[in-house]
Amino acid sequence: MRDRFFGIIRALLGKSRLDRELERELQFHLEKQIEANLQKGLSQKEARRRALQDFGGVEKVKEECRENRPGNLVEQAWQDLRYAVRVLRASPGFTLVAVVCLGLGIGATTAIFSVVSPILIRPLPFAQPDRLMMIFATSKSESGTPFSFSVTGPDFTQWRDRNHTFEELAAFSGTAVSNLSGTGEPVRVRYASVGAALFSVLGVKPARGRVFSEEDQGTGMPGIVEQSPDGEKVALVSDHLWRAQFGADPDLIGKTIRLNSEPMVIIGIMPRGFSFPAAADLWTPVTVLRNRNNAYLRVIGRLKNGIEPRQAQADIDIIASQLALESPETNSRIGAKIIPLHEQLVGQVRPTLLIFLGAVCFVLLIACANVANLLLARAAARQREIAVRSALGAGRSRIISQLLTESLLLALIGGALGFLLAYLTLDLILADAPADIRRLGDIRIDAQVLSFTVAISILTGIIFGVVPAIQASKADLIEGLKESARSTHTVARHRVRNTLVIAETALALVLLIGAGLLSASFLRLTRLDIGFQTDHALTMAVDLPESVYKTTAQARDYLDRALDRIRTVPGVRFAAATSAIPLGSGALRPRGDFSIQGEAASGLSPAKLVVSPDYFQAMQIPLRKGRFFTDQDTEQAPGAVIISEGLARALWGAGDDPLNKRIDVGFGPIDWRQIVGVVSDTSQDDLTKNSLAIYQPYKQVGRLWQMSSLTFAIQTGGNPLGPATEVRIALQEMDRDLPVYDVKPLRQVVSENVSDPRFYASLLGAFSLIAAVLAAAGIYGLTSFSVAQRTHEIGIRVALGAGHRNILAMIVRKALVNTGSGVAIGLAGAFALTRLLEDFLYGVTPTDPYTFAALSLLLAAASLFASYIPARRALKVDPMIALRQE
Repeated sequence: MRDRFFGIIRALLGKSRLDRELERELQFHLEKQIEANLQKGLSQKEARRRALQDFGGVEKVKEECRENRPGNLVEQAWQDLRYAVRVLRASPGFTLVAVVCLGLGIGATTAIFSVVSPILIRPLPFAQPDRLMMIFATSKSESGTPFSFSVTGPDFTQWRDRNHTFEELAAFSGTAVSNLSGTGEPVRVRYASVGAALFSVLGVKPARGRVFSEEDQGTGMPGIVEQSPDGEKVALVSDHLWRAQFGADPDLIGKTIRLNSEPMVIIGIMPRGFSFPAAADLWTPVTVLRNRNNAYLRVIGRLKNGIEPRQAQADIDIIASQLALESPETNSRIGAKIIPLHEQLVGQVRPTLLIFLGAVCFVLLIACANVANLLLARAAARQREIAVRSALGAGRSRIISQLLTESLLLALIGGALGFLLAYLTLDLILADAPADIRRLGDIRIDAQVLSFTVAISILTGIIFGVVPAIQASKADLIEGLKESARSTHTVARHRVRNTLVIAETALALVLLIGAGLLSASFLRLTRLDIGFQTDHALTMAVDLPESVYKTTAQARDYLDRALDRIRTVPGVRFAAATSAIPLGSGALRPRGDFSIQGEAASGLSPAKLVVSPDYFQAMQIPLRKGRFFTDQDTEQAPGAVIISEGLARALWGAGDDPLNKRIDVGFGPIDWRQIVGVVSDTSQDDLTKNSLAIYQPYKQVGRLWQMSSLTFAIQTGGNPLGPATEVRIALQEMDRDLPVYDVKPLRQVVSENVSDPRFYASLLGAFSLIAAVLAAAGIYGLTSFSVAQRTHEIGIRVALGAGHRNILAMIVRKALVNTGSGVAIGLAGAFALTRLLEDFLYGVTPTDPYTFAALSLLLAAASLFASYIPARRALKVDPMIALRQE
């Protein structure tokens, strides 16, 4: 191996010397042969001719000798590369078009891969992440459908103590958002209550300080558990929170913060990038309750070495069966299910990402087909060049190697452009990406993405280059050397070019129809009647910690003062508050049974909302019957409620008047309240559904938790963000420990509910637009080439009296055949593949005939226009000039 390596180096460095030696040796043998021929009585001229004939060509012998040298492949590759550079520089138009096509295809693929890789491919940032498993409790509904849910404290304890397949189990209670104060301006922070074993299960150590110990267990946040033992409460903070909120204070350990006004001592700072579970920035210890009716824990475990998930599942199943026998009243129908952590985190988003990855692969294939067509057309123009090289001794493999080198160089240049496009567009993609996609923070253009771009560029170069290279290498030597040679193997090459155009038309139509379906679904969502108006409306929210606002009277007092302050701000027309703004995220919308005085139970579960007077005016929710709430609906006044129109219709139909009927909302002891009004239905949780609702005036609410989270609805006289700053300042001056958050126009609140459909439609729409343009360009290129090849034929037809209409029809007809074939195949493909989009569609079927027909006609029209341009140019051919070409 070593000798071979140094032999290659010597051959490359001593190339000139070896060529001179080869020249002298061949000259010696040639002279010997000439001398031998002279001795046979031949003339000098004839003796030399015979000697050269016996040698088979001196240059050919030289080439054969060079091929057997060490390092010949390296030398050939370098020669091919230099020649490829000269060829591409000599045809800047061709190079530019090919590079742009490839850049678009490779750029789109690279951008989507940079999203897919950290989510689906890259392992989780924990030690041996494939051994991490989530464990959920399971049961079956009355219809027999299985479902999973959180785990009770006793079940977790038994799983932990009895299992034989896990090294360790840990519990946590998920995440919540709370007020963080005592650190300057109050902020909202996402926190999780976790068990002390969580960090050892994940294999994570703190960057500073320590993690929780068993002694800390049980000092979790009130509201997460039913009881919180006495003692100092402790917390951990993320590296992100440490830097953003605490200015990377090196002395933060041991300092006290306030979470929902509860003092907590920071005992540790977690390493950079750690945010489990669900983007948490702060952690408190969880308390494991002994109540079998309170399922609030999530369980994670690390498998022992050599244990497979199926073995762990069997182990947990045995424990679940034992618990069902020991506690039949609570566990008779409770099982357990093990899911790999990676699957739990990304399983729901995997189909979406794979659909988009498939879409960009279609775009890349279309780009490859386009460039392959360009290369086939270019090979016809280079037929004489290839024939000359063959005549000079270049073998077919040598020609294929040269042409593939040109293709690879094109692909690498296109890959560089694609990498730049991916880098520039990735932030635009992520800006509108659904917020619930896990590991979004890990998405970046890095060395792995660069390696992928290089690999896909090389693969692309081979895909689009191999067929044109093989076709070009089949050139007829005699025909190619003729001055008048036009093209050989025209039937085979035309068949390949036509096939490529048909394929890219079909792929483009599949993408167009997919994007059309998503766009139609998105438009239907934006046109839904949601029951309220978003014009000039502003929203913002506060959370009232129960440790400060301990009674409903205190909460009402805060709300009274807050509304009074807001109404004094210039530009405010109406100011109101609610426990849940329609379509707002994270809002408190309790649902459940309620009673109607003198009537049987309805079985309905409407949303039960708390609102202030002027709420319906601020939200512009129409009154159908009765009256709105007023300031007279106080604790001393008769109980009043307003119900939605849909609830009234569901309870009493259209003929019975619901006003003055009495209902009990269903929170605690019977409390009959009179229905004083009926308002329009509104969309509360789901944009596509109007919710049944019961509204209560906030001054008649007797339970503190119903007012713990408040959203203000403010109707302005113009730009909703105009008074936003002044309103926010007014609220913060009332309580400097309360962060005011989610300050946004109501229109934005609604818009965020269609952000996912908008993202899917816009992204697939962009890909389909690129595909359509590339497909149209392919048809244009094929038609232009066909016109150029048939210039002589067109001249003869014109000379013989053919009209412009006949010439135009002859050229366009061929393009229409290709387009029609592509559309037919594309329709079949779309009919099969668009079913994958069914879960993303609203109000549109995956096989919507209008979308299929409209986009098929649109692509056909674009293809017709693309073929018409070169066809029109053919009509300007001068018959005399065309005839001279032969």
